[in-house]
Amino acid sequence: MITRKTIKVNDNTNVLLEVINARDIKLTSTSSNIHTITRNKKIAKLIIDDTIVFNLDSEINDINFYITETFDAIYNPKQIKHTEIPTQFILSTYRYNICNYFVPVLLKFTKEDIQWNRFFVNSFITKYATDGILSSEVPTIGILLRYFPLEAWLEVERRIMCHKAYINSYRWDSQHILFTFQVQDEEEANYNTLLQSKYSKLTRSFKEEVLKFHNFTKDGEMAKILYKHESRRKQLQMELNVEYISTKLELFEKINADKEIVHINNNIIVK
Repeated sequence: MITRKTIKVNDNTNVLLEVINARDIKLTSTSSNIHTITRNKKIAKLIIDDTIVFNLDSEINDINFYITETFDAIYNPKQIKHTEIPTQFILSTYRYNICNYFVPVLLKFTKEDIQWNRFFVNSFITKYATDGILSSEVPTIGILLRYFPLEAWLEVERRIMCHKAYINSYRWDSQHILFTFQVQDEEEANYNTLLQSKYSKLTRSFKEEVLKFHNFTKDGEMAKILYKHESRRKQLQMELNVEYISTKLELFEKINADKEIVHINNNIIVK
């Protein structure tokens, strides 16, 4: 399995692409002659030695990594971010959903269970419907995994399908599979709180599970968000250049309903 490749820009410059996880690729250039063009304050074009290496405005940005004789992992970057290293960037195929902090914890998964750094891509709130009419039954959630024709992937799939809350799996595209689950009764209150993006109102035990799952410290950013720490509020006031943020407000962005809620109508994903 090959998870790195080199692109020749010119006779003097190469670009190394390395798979970090199922969502991200690290790009490192041998040249420091790098320019970026932004759109809406985000990098849209990456230019190295006067050559456009990546252009998110283009319809085709596929990067193929050889996995087996009959299968390539295809990464289609939709976001480019600069790292602290001047010649290095992260190319992301998906935005990192807010749901990722909470949904795996609702399901009592460990990072090992879903191969967080290998196969896991994103988490979602899922909504089932029949003929366009939303189901009023139990709430559901989903996790998106990148498919690989490997025994390790099949083992993760078996583990997921044995989960007591597992509902179904859906082909997202040729590279990804969405697994859906019923929210268990004991977590329904936290689920409803999460839907409202009321992070500070989650139960104390659930907050502790979130911190533990992600290996976050009790004095880190996520802890300050969950417990509405005063230092986090002051930090946001400075970042947003405002004099005051009400103590009644949450200190983290809301779940993006357009991007983090997946609708499944008649057992077909609606995109």
